[in-house]
Amino acid sequence: MKKEDRKATYFKAKFSRGEIYYRLGNTTAALSDLTDYYNYTKGLQGKAKFIAANLSLSDLYYHIGKSELSEKYGRSALKLSESTSNNPMIAVSLSNIANIKGLLGQFKEALSYLMQSQKLCVKCNYTEDLAALLVNIGVVYLHMSDLKNAEVYFIKALKKATTSRELYSKASALAHLGTVYIKTGNFPSALKYLEKAITVSAKIMLRSKIAMCLNMRGYILKEQGRYEEALLDYMRSLEITTKINNPMGMTANYMNAGEVSLKLERGAESVKFYKKALSLGERMHYAAGIMQSTIGLGDAYYLLGKFTAAGKYYRKSRAFSKDIENYSLPPRVSERICRH
Repeated sequence: MKKEDRKATYFKAKFSRGEIYYRLGNTTAALSDLTDYYNYTKGLQGKAKFIAANLSLSDLYYHIGKSELSEKYGRSALKLSESTSNNPMIAVSLSNIANIKGLLGQFKEALSYLMQSQKLCVKCNYTEDLAALLVNIGVVYLHMSDLKNAEVYFIKALKKATTSRELYSKASALAHLGTVYIKTGNFPSALKYLEKAITVSAKIMLRSKIAMCLNMRGYILKEQGRYEEALLDYMRSLEITTKINNPMGMTANYMNAGEVSLKLERGAESVKFYKKALSLGERMHYAAGIMQSTIGLGDAYYLLGKFTAAGKYYRKSRAFSKDIENYSLPPRVSERICRH
């Protein structure tokens, strides 16, 4: 084997290993391998491998909550793909950028990018990432509280992933369908899909989705008034999201634990959880996390009778809510600001 062939094989293996590390939640090892591959492909004549390297880094940085770096590599991939008229990679790049817009609470813009991506996939008959794209569209509709369209796209994604045997997207579609049915109050259906998602995720060691399902199951227990059991599921989920360095998952865990602590009238514990959620949300520029955490801190301090501190966070949430599309503050926020 020639020296250049050996070098290419070595870095191809690094790229594959980095992708596996990413799926397993070992983000430090994944970042090392994928960065090495990025630096290697940067010097190659063709652009296809360099585009793939940019997209992988964009995905990874999104996962660990570094939205600015995620967008940087996503836009680099888009520019390179457009310069070579590589429609499949243009579609994937648009989807990556859409995820970041969704993280920032810019849902209409996110949906626009995703619809462009879907159109290109159909145009060039690119089906490899279609199931994941359909999941992403459903997630944006979910954030926009359009549960009907969210359900439609998650079901489409599930059918596509089942046909193509794409277990990652199948687990994601199942988990998100569970979320839809939670929001409609159909807890039996929600639990059915969450348990299926856990089973599929376990087959491919997809710990992020197992954590998500535990978090959602905790929500159901909370709605049923089983607060201690709910808190236990949230803590189990938090243990996983912490191990795999998933700050978005950690934020959700801390917020939910904060809410349950309020239900249990443990104000000080709630403050602790919500402060951790807020810190993570601010670090990622995660709009929904910042919004819910500031309201939660207002509620926790209000429970403790610390009305000045409560007012500070309620006012912060009111100011921040103006930058989030389709969001309305709970009536208690304005009422308590006026009262105190």
